[in-house]
Amino acid sequence: MISLSTFKAMKSIALKEGMVEMSGETLRACQRVMLGIAEDFISLCEEEGIWYQLGGGTALGAVRHHGFIPWDDDIDLNIRGRDIERLRDEVGRRFGDKYVFLDYSSKGYGLPMCRLMLNGSVYRDRESYDAELCGFFIDLFPIENVPDNPVLRKIHGAFCMVSGGLLSCRRFHENRRLMRRLAKDNPSVRSTVNVKLAIGQVLAFLPLTTCGKVTDWVYGLCKDEGSRFVTIPSGRHHYFGGVTPRHGRMDTVPVDFEGHRWQVAADYDTYLTMLYGPSYMTPPSEGAKEHHMLFELRFPEGIDDPRGSQQ
Repeated sequence: MISLSTFKAMKSIALKEGMVEMSGETLRACQRVMLGIAEDFISLCEEEGIWYQLGGGTALGAVRHHGFIPWDDDIDLNIRGRDIERLRDEVGRRFGDKYVFLDYSSKGYGLPMCRLMLNGSVYRDRESYDAELCGFFIDLFPIENVPDNPVLRKIHGAFCMVSGGLLSCRRFHENRRLMRRLAKDNPSVRSTVNVKLAIGQVLAFLPLTTCGKVTDWVYGLCKDEGSRFVTIPSGRHHYFGGVTPRHGRMDTVPVDFEGHRWQVAADYDTYLTMLYGPSYMTPPSEGAKEHHMLFELRFPEGIDDPRGSQQ
């Protein structure tokens, strides 16, 4: 997640470049496309016996709204880190050229989570500002095991935080055109952006895929599938803030989401409280609602663009 100051800085740039307004019919049309991607992915998981659950704002939407949070513009799912390679293979086998499964091994990607991206579309956000990989997508966050030994847990967590931070800096360098504009035009984020750009410059000799592979390896160092705790190192609270008991987190129950019965954590109350606080069932004020920045939007063939001639 990005800070409020960074969000405002991104908005100021996007407005100058004709930001796509994610509201009304445009937002609902985007939600329908993402729902279709999720339907395909979850059908694959259920038919192949691959574990999944709704995560983040999508889990919150399922529990609080029985579907999308009305102003939300993405879908988050949780998967097991050990299933990444299998999922990549299954997506390629089943869907051919329709989707691309993006992970640590994907050239020019470099995010710590995976994505299922729809070909023949454009959904250009801050992460894909200068990238070719910029279609509609759903986010897939790998859940990893946490060592039971508290000392090993601290060591593993520290390695995860460092490797994830370095990957972020390396990606800042990859996306430096936008990031330099952030630093130049917005004093509130200038120092943070400049530091990350400087570290990214030092790491520029390493291919982005190499940094991604190292980070994935570090995240998955604990192989104990019976450990008492799990976490999502790439999640909003990173390694230490995301540690939860395996029981209740990996067990799942079905909930309604846009007419489907999809899985969430059995103890979703603990999970959602960890992410959003104890009042997660109360919608936030208008100023506290999260919105992602979108610089370019093109719907896939066969989907009408609600903006019509306004494009």
